[in-house]
Amino acid sequence: MGYGAADRLYGRVLVWGPIIVFPFALIIFAFSGCEIRKRSEKAACRSGNVEKCLQVGKYYDDKQGGLIAFLMSHADTSMVYYLEACKLKSSTGCERLVYIFDHGEQAKNLSVPLTEIADALINACTERVSGGCAQLDTFMGARDWVAARSAGAFKQRCDAGNNEACYRLGKLHGHNLGGLHNIIEEVLPLYEKACAAQVENACELVQAYRAQQAKLAAQSRSKSAGSAP
Repeated sequence: MGYGAADRLYGRVLVWGPIIVFPFALIIFAFSGCEIRKRSEKAACRSGNVEKCLQVGKYYDDKQGGLIAFLMSHADTSMVYYLEACKLKSSTGCERLVYIFDHGEQAKNLSVPLTEIADALINACTERVSGGCAQLDTFMGARDWVAARSAGAFKQRCDAGNNEACYRLGKLHGHNLGGLHNIIEEVLPLYEKACAAQVENACELVQAYRAQQAKLAAQSRSKSAGSAP
């Protein structure tokens, strides 16, 4: 290759090089820019600032849709920060966490452990975060393991004096979830504890279970009397 040919090749590189490289630079920026722009908010979230958790979660939540969002798994990233907000007793964080879990799109495997989601929602429920129990019920769905995990957590907290947990454990009994059965002698004490703390409709349920208990006792006495010689 002569000197003139080398100059022409060099000239082509100078002209076409930036044209070829620019699209790749744009892609790299799209994949990394948002990480740089939200670095301080993410750090604040990790330090316990619930508002920053919600801001970062919403940032990635709003970016859902399109190929880049799919490849970057913005849905997954938004869940990470909504989970942190949910742990910090944010009703919005819990609600968006469950919604995106059910409806979000992502290219990679979920980076948030399912057990961590369940535990955050269980805690939100027992700590009376607005909508926390409803979100737990939604997440529970047909997942038997979530019901079983909830039952264990509710029992432990009920025994420790959390009356909301007693109520929720009674509800699981009533629906035969988490390996529990609707046995009056087991459920009634739970609702009685919840009734004493005026949790939702616990007192009405106490009356219903006591009435059923009395009815069954009367039937048992009647059968015994009928079978007597």
